[in-house]
Amino acid sequence: MLPGWHTIIRGLAPQAGGFRRRSNKITSVALRLSSSCPSSVSHACCKWLPPPAVPYHTPLRARLSTPNNDPVVRNAQYITNKTLRRRLAEDEDLGPIIVDTFLQGSYKRNTAIRPSGDKGKSDVDVIVVTTLDKDTETPDKALERFRPFLKKWYDGKFRKQGRSWGIELSYVDLDLVVTSAPSEAAKSFYKNFAALDVMANERDDDSWKTEPLWIPDRDAGQWEKTHPIAQILKTREKNLLTKGHYINVVKAIKWWRKALHPKPKYPKSYPLEHLIWTVCPDSIDSVAKGVVSVFEHIRDDYRWYVANGQKPYLPDHGVPEHDVFARVSAEDFKGFYGL
Repeated sequence: MLPGWHTIIRGLAPQAGGFRRRSNKITSVALRLSSSCPSSVSHACCKWLPPPAVPYHTPLRARLSTPNNDPVVRNAQYITNKTLRRRLAEDEDLGPIIVDTFLQGSYKRNTAIRPSGDKGKSDVDVIVVTTLDKDTETPDKALERFRPFLKKWYDGKFRKQGRSWGIELSYVDLDLVVTSAPSEAAKSFYKNFAALDVMANERDDDSWKTEPLWIPDRDAGQWEKTHPIAQILKTREKNLLTKGHYINVVKAIKWWRKALHPKPKYPKSYPLEHLIWTVCPDSIDSVAKGVVSVFEHIRDDYRWYVANGQKPYLPDHGVPEHDVFARVSAEDFKGFYGL
């Protein structure tokens, strides 16, 4: 395990392999599973686990369940994202430049954890594929095209971000991500893709592999490649190879990070998820083994980086020249490694 991490779930499942305290400095970090252990986990763990470092009263099973299992949150997510997408399609100014919209992010990849606290809200990313020409349209101008629409429907609830528009609603935070399709073939593909549930269906062609989208980076003043579909499909592939355990491994570690170790701030969200994807073995047969294996691989695979004051380069799915850890500093990674 990582120095200071040791077990997030020690004894979570006997088959996960025995752990020994290697020094007095190794602190056991565990999640209180209560009586709600994931179905793949032995309940023998419950009697061992110490209380969490923060007062999280919701059992882990509820934390591992996707936010859209909660009827209130599910309805809010459905209504808000459907309403946003319908309004975009019907808008007189934006409608003609929109190819289609689809959901992305942890909500779509089924790796989102339930929000914590009374003010916790789910995040839903809505990708808007447009016909905007990245060679003639600046990132800021592309985003500004959507301001009148947002002022009309979400006045006082939206804010401009580096690569998107954020919309804050009662139960859901929406991220409106404007993108540009690079070719006519890509436009056709994404229009067809929007109607597919790629977490449940295989694609017969590989066209998605060579057709990333372009996203306006207002802070950098340029358009950058992004491939949300590759991220979705890679997640699905890993989950199939691990017999459905991978997404719960991601949720468990995200929950541990958010509830017990919120600092350092980075890596979190997708960079953390991508790190888990990178090191999680395909051979795991339980959530327990997955969590343990991920921590052990992080400890072993990245020891050199930490010792030399560096951080790893993690190529993004579909856009290998993009480093998922670009915004994670070596100092933050060292702090994360030492949790």
